[in-house]
Amino acid sequence: MIIAGSGSPNSLGYETMGSAYDVAINKAGELYPDIFRSFAVTRHFTSGKFSCADATGETIVALGELFAQSTGNFSSGGQLGEREFRVVLSPEDDITVITSLATLGLLDDKRRFPTVLPFGGISYNNLGLAIIAVVRRYGWSTFNLVCDTASGIGVEVACGIVRQTVLAARNVNAVSIPLDSNTDAAIETALQSCSTRSSVTVLATIFPELYVTILMTDSLQQILPFAFSLTFGNINWTAVSGEVTQIAERSRSNYNLTIPSNMQRNIAQLGTFESALILTQTVLQLNSETKSLSTPMTQGSSIRWFGVTFPPSDKPNSDRRSNERETVTAVIATVIVAAIILLLTSFSIWRTSKTKYYNQTWILDSERLGWIPLETQICQEHHQQLLQGIRSAFDIPTALRLCCLSLFLKKTAAPLEAPGKFVPQILAIVKPDLKPEQAAVLEQARDMMQDGGQSPDDIRAVILKLADLA
Repeated sequence: MIIAGSGSPNSLGYETMGSAYDVAINKAGELYPDIFRSFAVTRHFTSGKFSCADATGETIVALGELFAQSTGNFSSGGQLGEREFRVVLSPEDDITVITSLATLGLLDDKRRFPTVLPFGGISYNNLGLAIIAVVRRYGWSTFNLVCDTASGIGVEVACGIVRQTVLAARNVNAVSIPLDSNTDAAIETALQSCSTRSSVTVLATIFPELYVTILMTDSLQQILPFAFSLTFGNINWTAVSGEVTQIAERSRSNYNLTIPSNMQRNIAQLGTFESALILTQTVLQLNSETKSLSTPMTQGSSIRWFGVTFPPSDKPNSDRRSNERETVTAVIATVIVAAIILLLTSFSIWRTSKTKYYNQTWILDSERLGWIPLETQICQEHHQQLLQGIRSAFDIPTALRLCCLSLFLKKTAAPLEAPGKFVPQILAIVKPDLKPEQAAVLEQARDMMQDGGQSPDDIRAVILKLADLA
């Protein structure tokens, strides 16, 4: 754990917020011992006096340097031999980040888990100013503000304040995009609408499970740090009295700060504790899908950016393409800064979306996060049906995606052999229902799986064709 802050003691300094994080991580160790069995604490301080907005914006910008010049490839050389991820905690600004390489050079890390940045206790105006600071720092001028109408009046108010803050800023524009998260595939639909306006998107919602949804949705894999704010209504302080006592004791024993009894019911402190705990739940669920933290790092748990040098442009995809389809992919990185505002709710089941393979994305070692676990499950569920030639087991997109996966595994030498057998069977099952262009690409895929003489670029070209057809 790296605690970033000024180091000056105050009611919202690292002495109180750091202790809340400590207690949350200890709690995670009790709840999820397989992943949070042990952790180390390193305090890293930043100098200077900042307003909350300035400090938040500057901290996000510093964390954004994790992306700088990070143009990794499918290889996983140079990894450490131990399983580790990093939680970076900034208690004064309540900013949290997960990274994935055990090095003390915070700004030198090129591989990490996708970022979570909770703005616990920050005002909506300061949140708007922090977003503006990030937009200006990276030379952007326009971002999309996606407000979840299913989240109620609180998000409407927050979005209104952010809009007013942006209106007062020079050379920064916010484009409002509606979203109803109760509608299936609404997130992807909204972000597709965003892609015609800007590649930078801020999502405002009360539902933290949408973070997981976006994180695991294949078409949304190209992401910047996520951010969410937690506030509370009627708090049952009796129910959290044990945690409150532990935080006070930790502040005194570890940070030499005695919190007066009348200040122990600290909403910002509780928000810090809860946001850190929900972070661990997210990591746990990610691991349940990918198993990346339960295996040696040589098999997984390191994610690196594969694509253009960070930061990408904020211009929409259509403005950045020249003769689209002449490039290896038609999709340029979508940049998401998600502001999940107001209230903790329980996590829901994973939502999935149609799979595509992109030229620029996060790579989990030699696999794409969210893609292989999803398609592996499909393979397992339909293996027998496939071998028996039951056509009804598949729809066409699923078949194409499985073939795409098979070629991807062939290209990356990922340790999953079963799908490699599927291309000929899949082709035989679905060919009567295929369009001519689909059949032609599948026949290419079948030939590649059988003779194995193609170059990685040839395989990649067919993968892209399959992904587009699916």
